[in-house]
Amino acid sequence: GQVSETVEVQADANLVETRATGVNQTIDNVRVLEMPLNGRQVTELILLSGAASTSAQGTLNPGTRNYPTTIINVAGGMQTGLTYTLDGVNHNDAYNNLNYPLPFPDALQEFKVETGALEANYGFHSSGQVNAVTKSGTNQIHGDLFEFVRNASLNARNAFALANDGLKRHQFGGTIGGPIIHNKLFFFAGEQGTKQNSLQTPTFAYIPTPAMMAGDFTTYASAACNSGRPLTLRAPYVNNKIDPGLFSKVAVNIVNNNLFPKTSDPCGQVRFSGVVNIKEWITLGRADYQLSDKQSIFARYLDAWREAPSDYDGKNALTATLGNVHYRVHTLALGQTYLLSPNAVASFRGGLKRAWIPKEV
Repeated sequence: GQVSETVEVQADANLVETRATGVNQTIDNVRVLEMPLNGRQVTELILLSGAASTSAQGTLNPGTRNYPTTIINVAGGMQTGLTYTLDGVNHNDAYNNLNYPLPFPDALQEFKVETGALEANYGFHSSGQVNAVTKSGTNQIHGDLFEFVRNASLNARNAFALANDGLKRHQFGGTIGGPIIHNKLFFFAGEQGTKQNSLQTPTFAYIPTPAMMAGDFTTYASAACNSGRPLTLRAPYVNNKIDPGLFSKVAVNIVNNNLFPKTSDPCGQVRFSGVVNIKEWITLGRADYQLSDKQSIFARYLDAWREAPSDYDGKNALTATLGNVHYRVHTLALGQTYLLSPNAVASFRGGLKRAWIPKEV
């Protein structure tokens, strides 16, 4: 007989999803560590999950009353429409409904983003649900140490900047987990520190020139200093000149005390950069106890601390745009899981949250 070969291709249509009405993507620990996260911020995972974008709206996160975080829109939803849970406990900031600080990648076991028609247990906000789960200890001791360095010496200067940004950024820490009682009691702990020093993006400003301090604003009002359109200053100016005795004494003292930089620009333009000096620590601890084959409990504590001193460089008063700001966030989660039957599980979660600015600031 003759030899024949047949290639058969079958394409089965996907069945309609009847168990879940939302759209979700789960990212396990291996993928969490492999993802290219800017600054090791796990909120970047929301953007990598798709249907999400950052928002430029700044009033929700002014950086003065709450811990700074990223504002993210999911599936075209509201900026405050995301529900964050960490280990099953709500992780939203009551001040602006954004998220509290999340653990660093090495301390996360799983990360999940859901959107669409969510189930009843996710009925807090309309846009989506972000679930994060921390790591647990096992019967073997595991841990890691890490340090990431970014330095201006290795970076090119911005094409529009007069000098290098002077960046010095160190991000370091480690984790450890293991058994306290084999097969019964386990622990996990981790900490990450971030220290960053750099110069802000150069800013333009205008300060009084010696001629202006003498009452002569002729050059300042000329076409060269006003995009080709000369100005005629109103009274009490006469021919764009004024009696210096009318100046505010406080303003004159500020200029005379060298709180402003010197400028050779006839229009009084100066270019300067403030100083960025940020310190941040995230500490996490967790304990898991296996009561029986059917019941387990856990407790998890997260402490996030951030210090952002004033950007004043000690020489130029114009650089003082921010005051000393400290933030502190504490969160506690308690949970119990009980296997009622092979097809039913009872789960309880409770927690405490506190966000504050220390009194000593």
